Amino acid sequence: MSTQPSSPSLSFILYMYMQMDIDKIFNLFDGSSLENKAEEASDTIIIQETPMFWIGMFKKIILNNKAFYQHLYNNLDPEVVKEMVGMDNMADIVTYSRAWFYASKLDLKRRVDIDAIITFADDNLFYTLELTIKFFEQKEEYEKCAHLKQIQDVVEKFAK
Repeated sequence: MSTQPSSPSLSFILYMYMQMDIDKIFNLFDGSSLENKAEEASDTIIIQETPMFWIGMFKKIILNNKAFYQHLYNNLDPEVVKEMVGMDNMADIVTYSRAWFYASKLDLKRRVDIDAIITFADDNLFYTLELTIKFFEQKEEYEKCAHLKQIQDVVEKFAK
């Protein structure tokens, strides 16, 4: 004897349909909370399109990458570190490419962009620019180096 699950009868389906309260279903989706979420998402998008965000992310990406690798090298067995030699180069490509994504958005002809750089101008930003310039020099991407050097000159002038 086969034990196949029985499908619900048509009368049961109609009964369930008649018992549903459409208002209760739609009240599950509170319109005001959706509007608030949409507004918050909009604010996030607006913030992500500002020079302050771009220079902050540039700095954060490079510094976090360096801190991560320093932590790895200090805490891993030397044999494991030897096996990672090629992998850190690939990670650097991803890191510096993403950092360039943000730095490339900065336009030094706009006062708001220069003000953002001045706000973040410190030794760490100078260091991250120096590292990034060296990376792109090795890759012979001199246009990127020129743009980063202009940013570095602003940082050097206004570093705290």
